[in-house]
Amino acid sequence: MEEILKKLNSEELFDCFQDHGIDEDSVLLLSPDHLREIVPKKLYGARVKFEHNRSLRMKLQEKRACNSATEISAISILQESLLFKGINNFYRTNKSLEQRQRKAICGIICDFLVNHKIEWQPKKFDQVAVDIVSLFPTEVKETYYLPIKNKKAGGLLYARYRNTVSKNRSLVEESIIESDDDSNSLAEEDIDSVSYSMIWLQCNSDDTANLAEIYRHWENTFKKRTEQLVSETSLKEILTAWPILKQSFGAELLKLDFADRFPAKENHLFSKFEEFKNKILPIAEKRLKESFSVKILKLIKGAEEGTIDLSVFLLLHGLLTPTGRRSVKCGEAKKRLAKITTADSRKSFFQCFQSFGELNTFIKEKIQTLFEEKLTLQPIICGVGDSEIECKEFFIYFSDIFYEFKDIVSAVDACFKIYNVLDLKYPEESKLVWYFIHKYFFEMDIATEDNISKVISFINDLNK
Repeated sequence: MEEILKKLNSEELFDCFQDHGIDEDSVLLLSPDHLREIVPKKLYGARVKFEHNRSLRMKLQEKRACNSATEISAISILQESLLFKGINNFYRTNKSLEQRQRKAICGIICDFLVNHKIEWQPKKFDQVAVDIVSLFPTEVKETYYLPIKNKKAGGLLYARYRNTVSKNRSLVEESIIESDDDSNSLAEEDIDSVSYSMIWLQCNSDDTANLAEIYRHWENTFKKRTEQLVSETSLKEILTAWPILKQSFGAELLKLDFADRFPAKENHLFSKFEEFKNKILPIAEKRLKESFSVKILKLIKGAEEGTIDLSVFLLLHGLLTPTGRRSVKCGEAKKRLAKITTADSRKSFFQCFQSFGELNTFIKEKIQTLFEEKLTLQPIICGVGDSEIECKEFFIYFSDIFYEFKDIVSAVDACFKIYNVLDLKYPEESKLVWYFIHKYFFEMDIATEDNISKVISFINDLNK
């Protein structure tokens, strides 16, 4: 750092910078606000000199970079980009690129050229295309650059470069004439920003990416995902479009979407749960006669908080008994309608196992059974523990994904949000319990009259 300050003729600032932990890496990153905060008034002159000399030096370095930039290879430009890592990982896994990655590569290179004000001739893209193919051997050079005699060149690189230069020129002209029509350029910027975020999320769908960066890009693409949900018809299509949801933090992304779609409701379950628990237990003791529910009520006396929380959700199924019927097999090809029981309702809502291996086996068998019946397994909450009401680990399973949670309340909260963000139907067996959570905790309207009167009646009893 001392050497840097000497070059900037600002050695007087050495002790001040050292006292504030400024080293050679951070000294050139200091903003005017940082300097205003850490440099005392008696060194004001030295600070002005430092800022002035640093600015001159940076301009000189930028000029040198521009003069030598034509010698920089596409490989160097790409490897400096944060986006390149995700593209490279995708290629190593799939042994090929998709169109969105090809466009992203061209965007990285062309944006670099334009942003650094590098004068560029189209024929130089021929070498750039060669560099790209050297990085991704299955790619075809002509995809990126195709010279055409007596005509404009073809290929993704030249098209992107021409559009980028044209757009920048238009923005400059608009700023000069102070055009009133700023809304169009802003909308175009937003589209570019969203497109970049979509590509970034698709290319960085592993668990090595920075979570803060993931959340930022996820929020940026919220409107686009909402539009897609209207047209997407299956969960498989959604997960193919957004593979990052398959990561362990996927539930957090869906919870962010819930907060955007249903503002000010994201914490309702947690804020109302303690009051609800105190109300439901006396009602359950008076009304429940089913053997399993009676057994739970005896076991939870003096039990730990987590055990009581889980028990409360299980007791709900006895208080909101299902009234529907479902199709069941009775022979090789025959089926019959059977009444849905309280046990059916509980099992479609929550299942407990003594080990994760046992849970995995159940999931595989359940999927196979439903596949034979041409049905799919809806999101389901699972627990691992010594008994049905004493679980230490909680998971949500859906579509080959396991999300882990610290307690049952967090798992129920996330599962509800998954159903509503992805517009999935509640399981037929436990739909009354989900309707109750929907209406009582989250205070959201239910777009059905299907037994909703039973739920409303129970909510009225709780509110007396």
